[in-house]
Amino acid sequence: MVCISSSNGDAVAAVTYLEDGYAGEGVSAVADMRYLMSAYRQYFNRPDKMVIFQVALQYLSDEDIAWIFRRHSNAIIEWQSNEGLGLYEFGFSLSDVLPDGCRHVLREVVTGWLHREILPELYAESA
Repeated sequence: MVCISSSNGDAVAAVTYLEDGYAGEGVSAVADMRYLMSAYRQYFNRPDKMVIFQVALQYLSDEDIAWIFRRHSNAIIEWQSNEGLGLYEFGFSLSDVLPDGCRHVLREVVTGWLHREILPELYAESA
């Protein structure tokens, strides 16, 4: 099996995928984040790891954000709906979405979901 990094096409990422139990499509968002945050693996057992994970979200590339959204769009949309969160709650309006392809809006929505739903699971899992 050959795995390619979603952000830079690096085939070496296959080792990280396999070490983390990557099983292809349908894998959990926690496993996807473990993969994307593999550079922070040395911090996974530190007491301040939640702060480190939250800061690391800022360094996800646009490609990583789009990759997460493609793989977990149903869960993200369901979370947004269940929480009653519209664009306004993320600091945007419809005029922000229409003109430019929405990457900045997508980043806010996906990182909001990752921060509130997935990082606590990743934190608990690596405790």
